[in-house]
Amino acid sequence: MSRIVDLDVDIGAEAVDYNAIANQESLSALETEMRKLEGIVKEVMDEMSYLKRREMRFRDTNESTRSRVQTFALFSLACLVSLGVWQIFHLRAFFKRKYLID
Repeated sequence: MSRIVDLDVDIGAEAVDYNAIANQESLSALETEMRKLEGIVKEVMDEMSYLKRREMRFRDTNESTRSRVQTFALFSLACLVSLGVWQIFHLRAFFKRKYLID
């Protein structure tokens, strides 16, 4: 036995019953439509504000990651260069000890 449950949830400006508001406050059709548009505009503004904050957080994360990668690359480069210099001096000393070079 299976049951299907269909749930329809309205949020934001769609959830407000503007006909009830119009009857309660005795608004004309134009005023009711203006209230609907005002609710929609407020939702759009809130969504844009949220997206702006999210984009700022993403940009901060991106810049932080970039600086960490750059620091790691410079550290790796410094390690490789210092290891190369150490190898040159070590091999030179080794060959001088074995009398292979002057």
